[in-house]
Amino acid sequence: MNRQQKERLAQFQGITGADAGVASRCLEAAGWSMEAAIDVYYSNGMHLRGAYGPRIDKNAIQRLYKKYSAADGEENIGVEGISLLCSDLGVEPDDAVVLVLSWHLGAEAMCEYTRQGFEEGMVKLGCDSIDKLRAKLPTLRAELQDPPKFREIYQFAYVFSREKGQKIVQLDVALAMWDLLLPPSRWQHIEAWKEFLHTHHKRAVSRDTWNQLLDFIQATKPDFSNYDDSSAWPYLLDEFVEEMRKQQQQQQQPDPITQRAAAAALFLRNGPALTAAGMESQTVNFGDSGEVTMYEPASRELVLVFKDSGLSDGAGWATGPKRVPTLEVFVYTSEAPAELVDAWAPLSNGSSTAGLLADAVAGFASEDPLTVTCLGEGPAGGLAMLCGVWAAIEYPMANADVATFATPYQGFNPQFAWSFEQLVVLHHLWPFNIPAPVLPAGVDAATALPRTLLTATAAALKPLINKETLPVAVVLPNLPEFAPKDLQEPGKRTFEEIYSALGPDPNLPPEYQMPESDCPIMFCKTRFLLRGSCLGFRDAAELKGLPSVTLKDNKTNADAIAVWDNATDTAYLLWKYTEESRDWLTDAAGIQIEGFIEESEDRVEGREDTLLTLVDDPETHQGFTNQFRSLVLSPKSVESDMYAQLMILSGGKAPRRVACSGFSLGAALSELCGVWSAITWPSADVTVANQGGPIPGSKDFKLLFEALVGRAYKYAYRMDIVNSAPPLAWYKRVPATIWINDTQALLQDRPFFDFLDLSWDDHTCDTWTNPKPPPEGGYTITGYVPRLYNVTRPSIPAWFGVQALAWSGVAWMGARLLMQQQQSQADEGPRPECESCGGSGTVECWCSRWSDGDGGCSTCRGSGRMVCSSCRGGGTAVPIEARIVIRNERSDNFRQGR
Repeated sequence: MNRQQKERLAQFQGITGADAGVASRCLEAAGWSMEAAIDVYYSNGMHLRGAYGPRIDKNAIQRLYKKYSAADGEENIGVEGISLLCSDLGVEPDDAVVLVLSWHLGAEAMCEYTRQGFEEGMVKLGCDSIDKLRAKLPTLRAELQDPPKFREIYQFAYVFSREKGQKIVQLDVALAMWDLLLPPSRWQHIEAWKEFLHTHHKRAVSRDTWNQLLDFIQATKPDFSNYDDSSAWPYLLDEFVEEMRKQQQQQQQPDPITQRAAAAALFLRNGPALTAAGMESQTVNFGDSGEVTMYEPASRELVLVFKDSGLSDGAGWATGPKRVPTLEVFVYTSEAPAELVDAWAPLSNGSSTAGLLADAVAGFASEDPLTVTCLGEGPAGGLAMLCGVWAAIEYPMANADVATFATPYQGFNPQFAWSFEQLVVLHHLWPFNIPAPVLPAGVDAATALPRTLLTATAAALKPLINKETLPVAVVLPNLPEFAPKDLQEPGKRTFEEIYSALGPDPNLPPEYQMPESDCPIMFCKTRFLLRGSCLGFRDAAELKGLPSVTLKDNKTNADAIAVWDNATDTAYLLWKYTEESRDWLTDAAGIQIEGFIEESEDRVEGREDTLLTLVDDPETHQGFTNQFRSLVLSPKSVESDMYAQLMILSGGKAPRRVACSGFSLGAALSELCGVWSAITWPSADVTVANQGGPIPGSKDFKLLFEALVGRAYKYAYRMDIVNSAPPLAWYKRVPATIWINDTQALLQDRPFFDFLDLSWDDHTCDTWTNPKPPPEGGYTITGYVPRLYNVTRPSIPAWFGVQALAWSGVAWMGARLLMQQQQSQADEGPRPECESCGGSGTVECWCSRWSDGDGGCSTCRGSGRMVCSSCRGGGTAVPIEARIVIRNERSDNFRQGR
């Protein structure tokens, strides 16, 4: 048996649960075709296993029946018994696999198993214990992806759903069953179908309609272009298609960025409609006029909507900046408008994140959230921005996202901007007001269903989200440069010299540092990803026993692992590192090519190439793109199709969270994966964490990554050479790098060392010993994963945390003197508006004088705006300038600050 046959044998066993002998016989009979072998397995009854597996203990099955029927005190197993069975199996009662199990157990009614059906079904399944039945669940779940089996299960579900003595299924029961069997990943129009029935049908569902709906789904294209009105479809389907065609003429499916903006606007403007539709919500009042409404759209997802009628319109925000207490342990010099800081004060206890808001969330949500989205409109959007940094610190396992509309960006100093960029994963600060949705004739906004409002809001937002507004929404205008100018290109200075010069500050008082923790922010939520993408390809135990499948394309040598966590609806997509000779050829193919976005959107049914109206076609590394294509965009088989295999693992359920990770070559693929995931599942929260990764794309890819994913967690170890590859100017790194050494993790992009001064020795994700004899070898390198598991808190660059702007470094005591002077000036009263920038704190960047429209420079990070030198970004006049020169004890250089 060759290598490919062994891989197919393992895949077959993973899908069917068959033993090696049965799997081998099926594959040989099918000429080693996976699909044909599965057909052989099921069509010949091998899945029953009675004749092929161990002997079945019928007495043990009878004992199981007695256990579960006793829970209800009845002859049959009822609601309580089935609930107990599900608990023993580790699944929820509303999991689709329970329906498949009920089919095998011959259930004739919902929530009821008879003795005969249970005992005969268990024998056919080859299970006489809960452990065996639990091990059988992946096989049962896979039957939902087998078309003939799925049809049988689907038809069984109708009979199963009828009340005793009834011949038809009530509408609410039918809708719940369709939710179970036809998730959006199987039929993209399921929500529209349900809404149509609510609006136009409002009656029980006949068996004919139930059965023919499946035929309709399989026979009709997503755009209904091949639907034949003269065919013998039920009249209800004729009316549904007519309604959908009307909607399609009015609008097309928006891009994922517009979809996210529309969802945020829906929470802000139409919260009551969401509550009326059944979404849990609770409002907390704070201060004189503030309120925050909490929503839980799905398990472990939290949306916080801020409103405060007492806030001013933002015109005076820049004249009264004030320290943000929540950020005292992160960057203690972070400032925001005093009015916002004071309005937020009742929600948390000083510099602690504990307080009213944390207590309210604890009482509202069943578990700590994994996603927190903070929303605000107008001045209240400033509270949403403070919420973003608060949530990132309070919930270290969660992604914190922020969306605002027409919120003035004034009075936030560069330290706050940098902290916001580091802590918040995805942010959209839209510079316009939410437009009124244009609803269909006869539909009232007060009574419209959320889906109708969402569609209409997206259509209204579409013209406002474009190439001009997108960069404004995702790039903060006053972010500092990534390092002091004299350290951006170190020249021949050593790693130790540069790392020491960049920080952290050893003299910083404890109250201005993050406390050490077993679950530190940023690192806690990325450790499993980094460990899995480093070690999971060699040891499946690293995947924590979660269902997984390994994918490989033999032509491009692409390798990946898809992992599914049903408890949190999370897909982990892990990409393999450079290992074989063809991988090195992939790394070397440094030409950039177009087409990645178009191909990604082509795989999403019913969507146009709409992202290309928001950004120029991003270019990506040819070698990396070809590997990604082979497993995602144009796979050659179902076995190597990432999307198809993930749907098998999840039972057709779309993920609510997607996490992409990789090391080396796999790190670059993880960034492509992040963008593709955000396009494929617009409602999902996407995380990208990688280590030792090269740069996969152009400046347009970077912008699109920031708009779809936000920030990545890109770990660079010491002088790892791969982090700077390819060493070509047109490759642009996505944010944000975390530079680690033996003991620290510095939130700092690595300066531009000469490529030849970098090291291959620092490029290892695990512990590695050089096999060569001393002096050339014999030493041990401890790589990324062991180092990151020792990190107990992030380190803040000293040069940045203590200065007012991104000038060359200033020592901590000097900054304290400067801030005392600024405070005394603030006490004297408000200063006049800066004449140079008109109070905005930013001016046109120098690069606009010579740029040919290629996206700006490192100073403005592509925004075309830079910090005003007259007011230093504060928006107000600065009458006195203090110049401080302090000798740095760690080097012979002098640092100057203003």
